[in-house]
Amino acid sequence: MQLFQISCSSLAKKSLPEVLAAEYELKNLNGTEQGFSVFMVISKIQKDQKIKSIILKNKRFDSIITTRMTETEVFIDQFFPVNSQMISEFSPPSTDNRTDGIVFEINGQEFYKEINFKLKTER
Repeated sequence: MQLFQISCSSLAKKSLPEVLAAEYELKNLNGTEQGFSVFMVISKIQKDQKIKSIILKNKRFDSIITTRMTETEVFIDQFFPVNSQMISEFSPPSTDNRTDGIVFEINGQEFYKEINFKLKTER
């Protein structure tokens, strides 16, 4: 039985979705909100697989909004506030000591994948 669990777990890791692009930008909106604007493109993601969290600069952001581009590709284009005076009862994101990455939920299990986010700079 244990061999079956190990093979399923390694099979799931091999079939993890692939991150094609990952970039972020520091945003300060009128001094009332600060955070990260994140853009990602993820391929090989099945309809039953979920993006649970994004880890960026030791902060964990949940409530990820994805937009489906094709059967197996999605993108994320979302602002994640770290501080906000605009949102009533704002609670800052949880701290997470893992390196920058993404957490997928596949068949009820969480899988963490490290990502090298690129800092988007104004040109």
